[in-house]
Amino acid sequence: MRVLIRIIFRALQGLGGAGNYAISTIIILEMVPPQQFAKYTGIVATVFVFSFLFGPLFGGAITQNSTWRWIFLLNIPPGAIAVVSLMFTLPNGFPHHHKQREIIESFSQSFSQAFKRIDILGAFLLLAATLLLVVGLDEADEQFSWQSAFTIAVLTIAGVLWILFAIWERWVTMKAVNMEPVFPWRFFQNRVWISMLLHGVLLGMTMFVTMFILPQRFEIVNELSPFHAAVRFIPFTIFSPVASIISSVIAKSTRIPLMYLLIVGALFQILAYSLLGTLPQHHDVSARQYGYEILAGFGCGINIPLLTLMTPFATEKRDHGKFDGFRLVHERQTLNHISGAAMGAIAQFRIMGGAIGLAIATAIQHSYLRSHLSDCLTSGVIETILQSTSAIATLPTDSQTLVRATYAASYNMQMKFLAGMAGAQVITGITMWKRDPIIAPSA
Repeated sequence: MRVLIRIIFRALQGLGGAGNYAISTIIILEMVPPQQFAKYTGIVATVFVFSFLFGPLFGGAITQNSTWRWIFLLNIPPGAIAVVSLMFTLPNGFPHHHKQREIIESFSQSFSQAFKRIDILGAFLLLAATLLLVVGLDEADEQFSWQSAFTIAVLTIAGVLWILFAIWERWVTMKAVNMEPVFPWRFFQNRVWISMLLHGVLLGMTMFVTMFILPQRFEIVNELSPFHAAVRFIPFTIFSPVASIISSVIAKSTRIPLMYLLIVGALFQILAYSLLGTLPQHHDVSARQYGYEILAGFGCGINIPLLTLMTPFATEKRDHGKFDGFRLVHERQTLNHISGAAMGAIAQFRIMGGAIGLAIATAIQHSYLRSHLSDCLTSGVIETILQSTSAIATLPTDSQTLVRATYAASYNMQMKFLAGMAGAQVITGITMWKRDPIIAPSA
């Protein structure tokens, strides 16, 4: 029962967090002219990545020295500070605070009209298709085999839901004029935009999987505490925001087509993950690993702000919705009014890529461990270790050394998978080419 309650509360946390992430980005871009998009998307990306720097440090210190409950309680003071800050700094009725008070709709009117325009079925189909795809990939070779009825059924249903989602979004776009589609059919017909979304999925894979598996490697292979694992992950988390700032400055000052910068970031990732896939399989942390982390963080950091920066220039002008207090009004505007659907899509697909990538990476690791540990450990012991790596400490010393070395090899396999996903980013970057390439507007 407690696990179910935690899942429900985490779902509620996800709803609030996703809403805050999307709306805060839209608000920031409402505040600045297109000429300043590069600067502020870099700032947003930097804040986003810095959260991944301090989060593991605080989380590792808390779990090592206190109860895990403080991981969640820690969010309350910053959340309260953010709410109070918004109350005093964000103008009432933004971005229409300059209009006469009688023109600005009340909250109830705005909320009522916005609710009627929500594409509830489209959102449900997208959520269900994503969840089933992740569950199918995550459970395959875990509790069920790839050939099992469960895995085949879940992945098949996920595929059907993706098809239904596309059909429904086409119908909503073409027929239901009073409903705001989650993913307008125009997006499917925009080659550059589809390439950007695929690039976001691939970037989510490399970025989020790295954030999960490298700290795990420090804990399992090198036997470090959660806090010290987070400390040794700092090279990645430090250079990601540094690269985000650099790429934003370059995009604004040089007016280089942004697709070229995306390809450069992907090349950094290919080099980094190829090298991370060659790490030694012994107990001590190799000094060169920190250099590889820097390269990986730099490659991911370059690309994080660029997709957000490109979004208002990759979609049609009629998709540049205007944030009206608590709703998005679908109307023709200038680039000052960025598309809520497009911004939501680019964030959704990046996070979705992280979930899918983590499921695939986990399946790769578990398959490798089962095949390489079966000669020295019983299937029951292997399954116990896969369920909880703390069971490794209960094994004889020689077996512990062997298991940790095998884990190190499995992490190298995961890194080679990420190198492949980085290579795919080069392809999606190339497919963004057009005669009039997207560049950041200058002042």
